Amino acid sequence: MRKMAEPARGEALKLLLQGRDKDALVDFLLNSAMYDSSLVKHILIAFSDDVHSLLQHWSSRLGTAVSQLTQNSFGEVCLADQGENVIEECLSEIEFAFYYKRLLYAVDLLAILEEETLTLDGVEWNTGEVQNRMEALADAIGTVEIEDEERLKLVQYLWEDRRDWELGWHVLVGLIKGDEEIECVRKAVKEDDSLSEFWISLLLRFALYEELDAVLSGPGCQACWYTIAIEDALKAGSYGRVIALSQRALERFPRITLWDTYLYDASIKAGRNDITRELAFKYAAQGSFSHIEMLKKPSIGMP
Repeated sequence: MRKMAEPARGEALKLLLQGRDKDALVDFLLNSAMYDSSLVKHILIAFSDDVHSLLQHWSSRLGTAVSQLTQNSFGEVCLADQGENVIEECLSEIEFAFYYKRLLYAVDLLAILEEETLTLDGVEWNTGEVQNRMEALADAIGTVEIEDEERLKLVQYLWEDRRDWELGWHVLVGLIKGDEEIECVRKAVKEDDSLSEFWISLLLRFALYEELDAVLSGPGCQACWYTIAIEDALKAGSYGRVIALSQRALERFPRITLWDTYLYDASIKAGRNDITRELAFKYAAQGSFSHIEMLKKPSIGMP
């Protein structure tokens, strides 16, 4: 998003504009918008009630953008620069909507962006960075301060839609507040298994670890549930919990080597040299000796 004006300068502009004639200000904005397309965007996002036409506009633009393919020097099919630019503009549009608290528009546009970019499977493009930004925006949308009435409308909109949309669940996790709403979700999860990953994210957000541990110990537990919990603990810097969860996950799903990596990294950061050494020798037995070299560092040390 573009850099905002400095607070002192913004306050000076506010004082300058206060008390001015409304019609004069409207004329000024209209004249300025004729020469600045970004100002038009800001006005439409901030004040327009007809977001349907805006969404149609972006759906069409993104549909065209993801079809603009080219080939790089290695012969790989890539998204053309024009297509990358449109995706970047769409991300900026979502950020504008977030700033102006037009959250329903931001959510719908995020859904359109994800749907269109899914068609790029097998195409080389800046997928990692874009997906990370989309996830960050989804998390941010869910935690923005808004009136409770508006928050509940957005919760209802996302809840009733109930599509298999991971970013939508990210938003919803942030919007849920209070014991009463948590209890409603708890009851729904018992009737709908598809809500399980969302429920785990919600338990993590409210640090309901005892209930989470019970879910992870249950007969229907899936490996991805452990991954969600471990990555959440990593983000929080709770390395002791990363270690505990990774060890439990490896006992239950021993073939998933990703958790070995989480456990190894967490053991170093937590100062658990016993675990670090055990894993280093395990890797060495599998033909990878770089971890043994790590043991020579003074912070870890050989036995």
